[in-house]
Amino acid sequence: MNREAQEIFDFIAKKTFSSLSDFDWKEANAVAKIITRYSEVEGDYKTDVAGKSFSYEVDDDVIASFKTLRDVMAKANDNEAWYTATIHITSDGEFKFSFDYDNFPDFEYKPSDDKIKEELEKYPRKQ
Repeated sequence: MNREAQEIFDFIAKKTFSSLSDFDWKEANAVAKIITRYSEVEGDYKTDVAGKSFSYEVDDDVIASFKTLRDVMAKANDNEAWYTATIHITSDGEFKFSFDYDNFPDFEYKPSDDKIKEELEKYPRKQ
């Protein structure tokens, strides 16, 4: 992974960690579903590993960073962009990212056809 992407990974992790400081949490996720001009980002945390999930508001800087990360990674990966990125973070500071390049996101609100068309023009999918 290139240096710019690693810096964004670290920023997202630190910002996510700090945005949870008011909660008693053990593990958390932020899930970013993104196409070129549309995104939905949700966060959840658990107070114990087997516990109930609670929502939290994902910081605007984290949302912007996910969008930037997508473009940076696509540029470094033959213009292949992921659709969904997830950060999983634990209260001891450990984190990992996962990416879905293949499945169009199940958005809560369907993006317009123009936005989907623009996505496919900017990041054509291999058949």
